[in-house]
Amino acid sequence: MKGCEFVDREKSKKVNKQGLTEEEFLAAYDPNKYERPSVTVDMLIFAMTKEEGSETEISKSDNADENVKECLTHKECENARAKYGKGLKLLMIKRGDHPCIGQWALPGGFVNMDENLEDAALRELKEETNISEAYMEQLYTWGDVGRDPRTRIISVSYIALVDSAELNVAAGDDADDAKWFDVCVELLQEQKISHTKGNNIHDNNIHDNNIRYNDTFDKSYDIEQTYKLTLKSEDENLSAIIKKIKTINEKKALWKNKVIKTKLEIIEPGGIAFDHAKIIFYGIEKIYKEIVFR
Repeated sequence: MKGCEFVDREKSKKVNKQGLTEEEFLAAYDPNKYERPSVTVDMLIFAMTKEEGSETEISKSDNADENVKECLTHKECENARAKYGKGLKLLMIKRGDHPCIGQWALPGGFVNMDENLEDAALRELKEETNISEAYMEQLYTWGDVGRDPRTRIISVSYIALVDSAELNVAAGDDADDAKWFDVCVELLQEQKISHTKGNNIHDNNIHDNNIRYNDTFDKSYDIEQTYKLTLKSEDENLSAIIKKIKTINEKKALWKNKVIKTKLEIIEPGGIAFDHAKIIFYGIEKIYKEIVFR
């Protein structure tokens, strides 16, 4: 059903300030009056992994919630908030054309004028990786100016958690290669920056839940966290640096340490195309917040 297809006749006779009915307005409407950004879809396809013979082996019969919780028992992930992502694999494609030729990116592409967003996501996934079925949920919309050198592009990202053993992954379309990467996110540095000069705290090993604030600090401040995002396959090692800035204003808070704004910045892309390092980081955080830390 198209928008405004079913309207009562009285409503359809209403006129705007120019004296036009809706039918007359639409007939005279010029879609080229405003510049239109292109729209793309990008897919984060995650899979659970297991280590043969290990105590933390992840059973295929377990559900996704238990899988993610179990992966956190891995000896390298005892401090889940400092280093996490172990037990996850991410599907990436190697770009075969400009821009970012030769770099690794999320599967995705442009949305056609006659297709819905989810249909476009499934089509691009099939064209670039040979995956024909995957249950995906919409994750976030990315629209920073300059995020793509070609033109103004807004991207809608989707996320899925799948069983990689059941998928026949193969590169296609404009992708040179497609493969699974092991994922790890590590917190490198964290500091509190007060909005009043001279009130900075810097500690390479502190975490949000361990920070103690007192009245000598401004009620408005930033928490800057620097993360290392590592994607590793048998023959590829990608490493991006991401900065996460959380702006907190306790004066406006109904509870302590109210986050009023969060911003992600890519410090080093590390061979990951476009702003996809930021999208990947956001997706991993989403999985762990929704499943592990809830």
